[in-house]
Amino acid sequence: MFNNDLFRWNVAAARVAVSLGDVETQQRAARSALDLASSGPQLPRHPTVGLVSCDKKTLKWLGRLASDG
Repeated sequence: MFNNDLFRWNVAAARVAVSLGDVETQQRAARSALDLASSGPQLPRHPTVGLVSCDKKTLKWLGRLASDG
């Protein structure tokens, strides 16, 4: 799987965990998503494949979840 797909999956998992009140899962999913957002391209000949594209609001939200749940 590509990082952009895994990022979206982790964002969705964090949203569900917030709805369920599962702090451990929301922190883990948010940290994973942030790690994926900071990674570079996955294929050297295709510099945009796998790159995460995300707005600042979502990144801030993930940062808050990752730090304190």
